[in-house]
Amino acid sequence: EKKKKNIRTMEPKQDEEVFATIGEHAEDSGLQVIESMCMQCQSEKGETRLLFTVVPHFREIIIASFSCSECHHKNTEIQFGGVFLKQGKVMELKLDDSEDLNRQIVKSTYCTMMIPELQLEIPPKTQGGSLNTLEGVLTRVIEGLEEHQPVWKHMNIDQYNRINEVIGKIKVTMENPSEHPLTIIMSDPSGNSNIENKCLPKQDPKLKVRYFERTKEQDKLLGLNIEENVDEEGNIIEKKEEEEIVDTKPTKKRDLLSEEDAEKFKDVYVTTNSDVTEFKENCHVCFKEGILRMVICNIPHFKEIVLMGFVCTHCGYKSNNVKPGGSISEKGKKITLNVTDPDDMTRDILKSETCSISIPELDLELTEGTLGGKFTTIEGILEAVHQELYNTSFHTGDSSESVNQDALKTFLAKIKEYATGKHQFTIIVDDPLANSFIQNPFAPDADPEMVIQEYQRSFDQNETLGLNDINTENYT
Repeated sequence: EKKKKNIRTMEPKQDEEVFATIGEHAEDSGLQVIESMCMQCQSEKGETRLLFTVVPHFREIIIASFSCSECHHKNTEIQFGGVFLKQGKVMELKLDDSEDLNRQIVKSTYCTMMIPELQLEIPPKTQGGSLNTLEGVLTRVIEGLEEHQPVWKHMNIDQYNRINEVIGKIKVTMENPSEHPLTIIMSDPSGNSNIENKCLPKQDPKLKVRYFERTKEQDKLLGLNIEENVDEEGNIIEKKEEEEIVDTKPTKKRDLLSEEDAEKFKDVYVTTNSDVTEFKENCHVCFKEGILRMVICNIPHFKEIVLMGFVCTHCGYKSNNVKPGGSISEKGKKITLNVTDPDDMTRDILKSETCSISIPELDLELTEGTLGGKFTTIEGILEAVHQELYNTSFHTGDSSESVNQDALKTFLAKIKEYATGKHQFTIIVDDPLANSFIQNPFAPDADPEMVIQEYQRSFDQNETLGLNDINTENYT
């Protein structure tokens, strides 16, 4: 009875979602007010407000705000209410212009920020769960470093001087970035941190983004690596020493991926003597047991690939992926297709994780890792790009400039129009590992609208792919 009095909940209306769109009135958005103890003065007159909301075209978040009427202590924090991305993300920004200081920064509680020139590292918990500008982040760094300077001055004068030097360099950069540039690196295994792209929908030349597979330690940190199986009542079940193979009977191709994309992988393009193999695997959304299906296939006039599809019967989560099989190609491959007919939009396209795609007529460029591995059609690629920009763009919401909002709306409308096949355009697929392809309806004859070029990979490409250090001869 006492607990009920300490929690005042403004319930959302019936049939509404828990996460309401940001900007709605508090009485309609499920605001919760909880009487809490203040950790500063130990008073019980503190008040915590929780708001479950959605940042338009970004993610679900939980905004927590605490205030104490006794000592007037205040604190705010942002927590992510959605799911983690499948891969971690590393972002690298070259800060050499005053406009870069206005970039919006989302830093999750798992993100580490680094400035190599200053040998400075901001750990995950520091400024974690914050939405700020780059200038605001650096200002808070200066405030944090200056806080203990009086103590360092008396205890360790050398440390005091080194910190003063770092503070001075940051201040100089904020005053004149062009003459004193810095590199900002953000590494987030959850993938929920972001640096605003000022050139959307184009690639930002100052911003480099790459994705990486999380390690077991990082999965455990995020709570995704479940060492033990847990039943519905929360009791731990001892983990089996080996993964159990559920079934090795052949399965229909359309059931392999467990999604609509599987329908697009027509039987005519798949020849295989392998059976579909099923494994038990924990779902990274609800942590309960799901099924992972795998099969090795050969695409005529292309190469061997591995199709993988996961489905969770508990929460309904589904995912699919395409991995290249066989050996690493000696050369990269660049495919250029002139889309001249609406029927070309139905051509199948296999995009690997190392593939970049560009459409000059749209000024569109997808870097390696964008959208992950995907088997779809050319129309499907454009639809996926539209959905990705619509969901993750910073150029929306009340904090963005109207010019940027209009430019993004125009570009999204243009993508939609091109996806209908009304316009002729050129699509360029560049894969340094030659693991991507576009369907050739004239195969084995040449396609008059398609140009395929093989090229030698550069040293930097081999370095990124980890090929320069591979030794396959005379090793022990």
